[in-house]
Amino acid sequence: MPCLKRLKNYRLGIISNGDYNQQLLKLEKIGIKDYFEVIITADDVGVAKPDIKIFDIACKKVKISPSNCYYIGDDLKTDILSCEKVGIKGIWLNRKNIKLTYQMLK
Repeated sequence: MPCLKRLKNYRLGIISNGDYNQQLLKLEKIGIKDYFEVIITADDVGVAKPDIKIFDIACKKVKISPSNCYYIGDDLKTDILSCEKVGIKGIWLNRKNIKLTYQMLK
């Protein structure tokens, strides 16, 4: 919550491989749904991460160039490497403190 409160002046969205209704229920249950302007889910748009089309769809929906977007994700390949292919700046949430290697970037 402290992070979301500090980001309240930014436009926030979610890109998920999950089900749209399930994502809404989760966000409502923990009381953070109102922080997010848009929720893009794989079942809603017909493509899932790491397919770069889902990131492109999200940018077009909010009418923002990928180069002006950031994406925070916890999966290096599915989230970060794929979003960067469309020009979004990826921020890897490395919860397990995994040491990055060259092989991981392939």
